[in-house]
Amino acid sequence: MRQPSGGRHALGTGPAPRRGQTAWGGLIGVMLAAGLLSGCQTLSQDGTAPSGPEVSGPATTEPDRQVLTPPPAPAVVPVALLLPMSGPQAVTGARLQSAAYSALTPARAATMRLTVHDTGSTPDGARAAAQAAVAEGARLVLGPVYSVTAQAARPILSAAGIPVVALSNNRAVAGDGLFLLGHLPGNQAGALLDHAASQGHGRLVLVAPDSGYARLVADVARERAARGAVQLAEVRLFPPETDYNSQVEMVRGMARLDPTGVLMPTAGLPLAGLAALFDYYDKRAPRVRLMGTDLWHRPDTFKETSLRGAWYVSAIRPPSRDGPEAPGEAATAEDPATAPAPETRSEMDSEKDPEEVAAAEAAADEQGSLSDAPADTNAALDPQPDRRPAPISVGPSPLDRLVMDGVALAGAWARDARSGAGGTDPVSFLTDPAGFRGFSGVFRLLRSGLNERGLYILEVSPEGPVVVRPAPNEFIPGRPAREIVGPEDFPGRPWLVSEMNRAAPAPTPVDGEPPEDAISADGPASPMEQEPSSAEPGAADGCQWVRDCSDGPCKVKMVCPPST
Repeated sequence: MRQPSGGRHALGTGPAPRRGQTAWGGLIGVMLAAGLLSGCQTLSQDGTAPSGPEVSGPATTEPDRQVLTPPPAPAVVPVALLLPMSGPQAVTGARLQSAAYSALTPARAATMRLTVHDTGSTPDGARAAAQAAVAEGARLVLGPVYSVTAQAARPILSAAGIPVVALSNNRAVAGDGLFLLGHLPGNQAGALLDHAASQGHGRLVLVAPDSGYARLVADVARERAARGAVQLAEVRLFPPETDYNSQVEMVRGMARLDPTGVLMPTAGLPLAGLAALFDYYDKRAPRVRLMGTDLWHRPDTFKETSLRGAWYVSAIRPPSRDGPEAPGEAATAEDPATAPAPETRSEMDSEKDPEEVAAAEAAADEQGSLSDAPADTNAALDPQPDRRPAPISVGPSPLDRLVMDGVALAGAWARDARSGAGGTDPVSFLTDPAGFRGFSGVFRLLRSGLNERGLYILEVSPEGPVVVRPAPNEFIPGRPAREIVGPEDFPGRPWLVSEMNRAAPAPTPVDGEPPEDAISADGPASPMEQEPSSAEPGAADGCQWVRDCSDGPCKVKMVCPPST
């Protein structure tokens, strides 16, 4: 049976769960009566369309008091995913939906039913999506992507007692039941400055075009300086339209302060210009370290010779410098097509969402500078025509990894809730102080709604990022983070096997396909919805990338078996 057209798509197995008396059972009844679920159906395992969540009558309690108890965990837990499937951000939403599908393994689909609701890339659409999630009985909500829509959905979901795991990195919307999965610049700056101080680079200057993102990083630097962890000689946040001659005079003055570290929370052309000026005034590694956040994790950073030896932070481990991660998968430069489109800015308010605006502008700049001339990009990195660009990362983009982590978190909680191992309260599960290890590394969610991540300190080199300090693998000594990804996620993902430091799994035959409604309740998934192949071109016909150092400088090239 096909699902009627509507604003949602369901994933997972099993019928809609029976819900008992809850503190907001009456609210669900009102919404059902208002028709919020009209035109929305999910398929049960026997192919029939259930009428929707059932609401029991008032519970009978003692005359003088009412007893409220957490709802029991159903066999299949309903989880909502709020994405911009229409509007300016529809391309990003479709990509994230595909990433979420790829993380919904048969084992996770057996414990959770994931339903996608369209935010329409607007606050009003986010509110409607949140109301639909409440009406369907969702126990946990993943998304929205950006803080503008997250802020709009939060009051509705908070009133219903449903925790939210948003993909935003704007700390202004955290709290009141909303947890951020996004990479927070404050955490990155703190980790970088602590490492710099421990290595003798604690006398700092900070310079960047003025932006909300840069101001957040500057606040962290001032806080570290107030604690005595570093010495902050000067902070210069200048208007983006500042002319070149004025920037020359500014950098000259900062160079005279004799810093041992220069923190530059920017990327793209502004970063290249500032780095070149500090290099001109002999402020270069190893005596002086230029430093930045994960805004630097982009191919053009490694084209800029004045950034060689600079340090930056990232939650994702870079690929091995000894060659491809595994047969059939090469270490590749990050594809600008995976970055948010330039129109990302249209959904975000620069006053309310400074962190996302800066990241979006950097991604847009990267997309415009790289996608039009890939041949020139490769030539700038290495004149040899068959040499691949500097390896930045393998696997999905950071944003894709976040939504995959959300699905993995929901699956782990649903499994615990059904087994009784961890209770039915999702907040207690989400805020486990030991944290989790997922598709985007080690992280933990705090009761405040913020997060902490295990971060790598990386050095810029012509061959790509080099690990200077590995990311911590635990937050509590002696208590490793819980792994929410495992062997079921390894097939087709050699990059994940490598990042988890596991042996590659042996190929095993698949006993059967997952139920049809584990992927979509409306027939086969569209090409946009299908799980993207993780293999490099040529992997399917036996080709693989190999490192060849037989005739001079090492090269990474594709080797294929003889054609039959």
